[in-house]
Amino acid sequence: MSALVLFEVAGVKAALRATDVLEVVAVRDVTPVPAGPDFLAGVFAHRGAVVPLVDGAERLGGHRTSEPRRTGRALLLATQLGPIGLTIDRIADVGDAGLEDHVLLDVEALVHGCRGAVAA
Repeated sequence: MSALVLFEVAGVKAALRATDVLEVVAVRDVTPVPAGPDFLAGVFAHRGAVVPLVDGAERLGGHRTSEPRRTGRALLLATQLGPIGLTIDRIADVGDAGLEDHVLLDVEALVHGCRGAVAA
C-alpha cells in the first residue's frame, strides 16, 4: 500500500493517499463565499493564491460541535481543480501505516462541487 495521511475531523477517522496531500497548513482569515455550497467554508490566502476551503466536518458527515471555523488546520489537497484546503481536527499518522479503522477517501470526490463555486 502507498503512504497514507491518517487524520480525524468531527469524529470521523479518515485517510488520503500522501500523494494527494501537498502539505498541512495553518488557516487564518477565512472569507465566506456568498451562495456557496454548504460544504465550502470559504476561501483563504496561501502563498499569494486564493484557495477554496472545504469544511471537513460538513463534507464527511461528521458531528460538528460549533460553527465552521475561521482559523485552524487544513490539508492542502492536490486536485484536478488546483489546490483546495480541507479542514481537519488532527493528523493521526503519516507513512506506510495501515488503514486500521480509518476510511480511505477519494480526493476528487471530496472536492466534487467546488468547480464554479469560486471564481478563478
